Amino acid sequence: MLRSLVGSEMCIRDRAWIPHELQAKIALWLDAASTDLNLDPDGAMLSWRCKLRNRTMIPLAQPDYGPPVAVRVGDVDVMRCGYSASMELDQSTQSDGLLTSVHTLISVHCFEDSEAIKAERRSQFYILSGDHQGPFHGGPNEPISGHGQWVSPHAYNGSLRVNGGPSIPVSETSLDNLKKFNVCTLQCADTLSQQSMTQGHRFGKTVNRIGRDRTYHEFSGKLAELIVLSEPIEPTQIIKFENYLRSKWQSVLK
Repeated sequence: MLRSLVGSEMCIRDRAWIPHELQAKIALWLDAASTDLNLDPDGAMLSWRCKLRNRTMIPLAQPDYGPPVAVRVGDVDVMRCGYSASMELDQSTQSDGLLTSVHTLISVHCFEDSEAIKAERRSQFYILSGDHQGPFHGGPNEPISGHGQWVSPHAYNGSLRVNGGPSIPVSETSLDNLKKFNVCTLQCADTLSQQSMTQGHRFGKTVNRIGRDRTYHEFSGKLAELIVLSEPIEPTQIIKFENYLRSKWQSVLK
């Protein structure tokens, strides 16, 4: 059961919940409130480990790219992306392979306040991306643009649900649908996998990062939680996830 607020600050670490009946469908679950987020003494992120599987995100190692930094939120540290800071799956830690399929993404994120970043806008929604251009490619004002259809159309043909509102076709959404604080559920029209890629694209190279698309675009803001589901789940189960995440983060992630 979720605990109430203690004073004016939420005890986020006490708000742990795992739907055990869905564990087989959860491909990746990054939770800043778990103990699997590791920092160096200066607050730079060293790794972020999935709370259910042997999958770990590590800072993207490229020249002039610093690691993401931690920002204190309530009683935990969350990941702050932006200015080229991002993470990618560490293949050396995989015992069961990289992500092999994706159907639904549920993210808890807060956009960067910088006026320069907000004016650019194209860099505001690269939550799951890759070192190859992937199906979650965004546009100047679109969370997901049609440009990624040439890799696979299933993300663009899917739906986006923001903060418990109605599901909207991805093709009809813009960044104006997103607020500063967001619990977003992105459901693909069909499961993304190597079999659904077109023109010989490698699925594992299009969904192996969070925070940055290739060397071009980036998500700028705070990321507190990311859940990647490999198969569809029932609408009632999505609502349970969203209610849990909003009650856990909304009071402190601003």
